[in-house]
Amino acid sequence: MTTLNIRIMSTLEIPRTPAEGFTPSFDTRKRVIIIGAGVAGLVAGLELARQGHELVILEAQGRVGGRVYTLRSFAPGLYAEAGAMRIPRIHELTIGYCRSFGLNLRPFVMECPQAPIYLAGRRTTWSHIDQNSDQISFDLTSRERTLGHRQLWLEATRDIRLSIQRYGQAAFRDISERYGDYSIREFLVERGYSEGAIELYGILSYRESNMNTSLIEHLREVLGGAFEDMYEIAGGMDQLPESFLKYLQNEVHFDAQVFAVEQLDDGVTVRYRTHGGVFEETGDYCICTVPFGVLRHFDFRPGLSVQKYRAIRALNYNPSTKLDVYGLPSNTASNLPMGLPEFRT
Repeated sequence: MTTLNIRIMSTLEIPRTPAEGFTPSFDTRKRVIIIGAGVAGLVAGLELARQGHELVILEAQGRVGGRVYTLRSFAPGLYAEAGAMRIPRIHELTIGYCRSFGLNLRPFVMECPQAPIYLAGRRTTWSHIDQNSDQISFDLTSRERTLGHRQLWLEATRDIRLSIQRYGQAAFRDISERYGDYSIREFLVERGYSEGAIELYGILSYRESNMNTSLIEHLREVLGGAFEDMYEIAGGMDQLPESFLKYLQNEVHFDAQVFAVEQLDDGVTVRYRTHGGVFEETGDYCICTVPFGVLRHFDFRPGLSVQKYRAIRALNYNPSTKLDVYGLPSNTASNLPMGLPEFRT
């Protein structure tokens, strides 16, 4: 398989890509096999199609979107997001495609003060925790109780936040050099957090299972604006992958479960299963866009390096649970938490 030269987009190019496409990279038409019809595979397909290349997109499921999955088995007009449900402002490329397709974006509410929390054996709410940090039943120092979990984090990251405010994204180069080997836990220990405060931070920041993972990744998300100015697509997030599909209907093959990728001297062969049997596609290039949890089951020939297999195995995916409640008429009494929650067993 020949080597594909990857050209990194400039900052100015990203916003106009959805409307104008990339600058052509090849003088001749290529045949490209894309594994996966999630958003990454669909973007790759659309941009390559714009340049006139021949495409085959193999999708294991019977729909496009991957982890963008909107449930619509409700009354007309009702839907629920089982997968991706928000788009950060800094995801300019995604927002650009939404606007290019004419999709209506609206603000996404990130946090509700009356959202119920069951913390350390107590029923409470976010607002109650913020206003009564001294009542949190964790083993905290007197200073930690006085400041509260939010102010503690602000103090711990003050110098880093000031650097980002002054130098923008360029500040992460120096931040990475200084803290590149730190986990979240190691950083909090260095900043004077007690064990109780570390535990509390992990729970309230939804990072409890990730406390030993990279600090830099965490800082890029929390301080880099990844959770600020969130948007959602009015009417359902599945409208985005469906908009791509309108331009790629003839290229996407559903229920095609890839199991092997073989690199050749002059191209690549991808083998897959369908209800009708085992098939293969050969092309000049292959773009693999599936999650590592799926990728680890592929049979690569020749095999990947030990380092690549290790990276594929080591990537951590966190479980996430959503609860959607529907079907209650307006005059129905409910035991669901309204304001201060009341849990029943």
